Amino acid sequence: MASEIAFADGTLPALFLETAARLGERPALRFHAHGLWRNLSWRAWRDAAFHVAADLVEAGVEHGDRVAVWAGTRVEWPIVDLAIALAGAVSVPIYPTLTGAQAHEILAHSGARALIVEGPVQLAWLFAADGKKLATSLQRIVLLDERAIGPVKADDSPRDLTVASLGFTAPQRKKVRSYGELINRAVKAGSETWWTSRAALLKPEDLASIVYTSGTTGSAKGACLTHANFRFEVDRLVEVAAVDERDEQLLFLPLAHIFGKQMLTLQYRAGFTTTVARSLLQALDDALIVEPTFMASVPRLFEKVQNACMSEARQRGRRNQALFEWGTGVGRKWARMRERGARPSPFARAEMDWAKKIVLDKIKKRFGRRLRLAVSGGAPLGADLTEWLWGAGIQVLEAYGMTEAGGGVTINRPDAYRFGSVGKALSGVDVRLAGDGEVLVRGPNVMRGYWRDPDASARALDADGWLHTGDVGRIDDGGFLHITDRKKDLIVTSGGKNIAPQRVEALLETSDAVSFALVIGDGRSHLVALLVPSKDLVDEVQRRLGSTALAGDVAADRRMHDAMRGAVESANRQLASFESIKRFALLPDEPTPEAGTLTPTLKLRRRILIERHRELIDSLYAPETDR
Repeated sequence: MASEIAFADGTLPALFLETAARLGERPALRFHAHGLWRNLSWRAWRDAAFHVAADLVEAGVEHGDRVAVWAGTRVEWPIVDLAIALAGAVSVPIYPTLTGAQAHEILAHSGARALIVEGPVQLAWLFAADGKKLATSLQRIVLLDERAIGPVKADDSPRDLTVASLGFTAPQRKKVRSYGELINRAVKAGSETWWTSRAALLKPEDLASIVYTSGTTGSAKGACLTHANFRFEVDRLVEVAAVDERDEQLLFLPLAHIFGKQMLTLQYRAGFTTTVARSLLQALDDALIVEPTFMASVPRLFEKVQNACMSEARQRGRRNQALFEWGTGVGRKWARMRERGARPSPFARAEMDWAKKIVLDKIKKRFGRRLRLAVSGGAPLGADLTEWLWGAGIQVLEAYGMTEAGGGVTINRPDAYRFGSVGKALSGVDVRLAGDGEVLVRGPNVMRGYWRDPDASARALDADGWLHTGDVGRIDDGGFLHITDRKKDLIVTSGGKNIAPQRVEALLETSDAVSFALVIGDGRSHLVALLVPSKDLVDEVQRRLGSTALAGDVAADRRMHDAMRGAVESANRQLASFESIKRFALLPDEPTPEAGTLTPTLKLRRRILIERHRELIDSLYAPETDR
């Protein structure tokens, strides 16, 4: 049987099968279906993956072939991802938010031989982009949902789509299978022979995945990551987080992103249970139900919790707001004492006990009663928010990494952390700064290179094996890394001043009035900003106006502009003169992936946003008499 096949140590199948053989019928994956939370055991996960792998091989997928997965985070994703590895193939994850044209570009560039896709809607988008050529070139198409309701194109009305409605030719239709069809079918005789053959071929240095970067400039590149890259990463993460089979993870990150994929692979090593959240929007609701012991998230989730708590406190009146601010203030003081390793006085302990009862425990319960730790990555969390979370008893370990480095590079540890930093390097990983402050990384986690792009590979990896991250940082006297900006985003004013825009933007966004900030000034004499007002500010201004309504275009309303001025002046008081914001304008909406101004991993496409608002930005630099 599958568990008896010996894959080489250091490969992902070997890691998974060892854990599955040990844990057997214990819950491995928990998911919501038909109104109930259901469990899938380690053995059932293994067997389902074996059935999918058998079909891929029977369809002609060879050792080293690429198999793409274009789907959202759902329970089938871990199963098919494991199946690809068991077949000796290379997984190519595709973000579920990408368009058909973008998905087609990745499929074509990677040379994928098979596609596992969410359902007919995504296939319709794909075929609209490439005229069904892929239906001819792909050897197998697996649909996780056999039918779905959705638009074929952005301007189409929703329609009920099935495989039959897509108009496949008879030869094309033979290549299409449903996921349910695969896991319920009888595996053909002789499958053990190919399994043994693939196990013998697979080595730790073989490619496990080609993970395409989302590309802040719009161009995606495929980072080539080996089984050894993944194994090294998860071994280091187990050391840091000390997770094991007694833990339960709440997973809602996109599994097409290296952060989510590593948290899934970590399960192979640690043996914990993963609960797949119903969606990112429902993640906190699910946390209250399943009560995970740990989770990984991008900062946006933590920001939403903080904003919701602060908003609720304000809505309950001045007394409740004062109690909330007192309690979180006590928590912050306690967090700073813990960070310094200081011994709290009896008074501080008593004060903290009261703050927990009145305020802090209520904040922590938003994540469930069992949460032991959380990992934050993908974007800066910020010292202020980190301190607030730790003060509430939510131990968030901020980490830094990138796709090209296999995910993690540095991380704060439960017993060694510094607010505002991204922690120290993982053991076995070297981190240093170039002369211009760029962060360089070298270690067993670093990618082999970019798929079919030797020029980009040469630019990213130097002759000594150092990965040039493109991030600018500093390393403090404790060895903690602080990321200050992206190298390409540094602003150099016409006066020769070098300014990190993310620092100024973060300061502006600490105001309750500002939802989003973009700072501009490269090659100019001074800085200006584009700001999105917060919903709370819009509501407050509207209440103040009473019956006098705001203009339809809130961003253009002068009264809203005047209300934002205080937030800008407050930030300017904390900045040097050359860093201060001289003028600003308002935008109606925050950047989004759908608008093309955020990547699927929620990184800002700064240059695209600037170009779209070029006329507005130029107006901010016009003389006062011209405005």
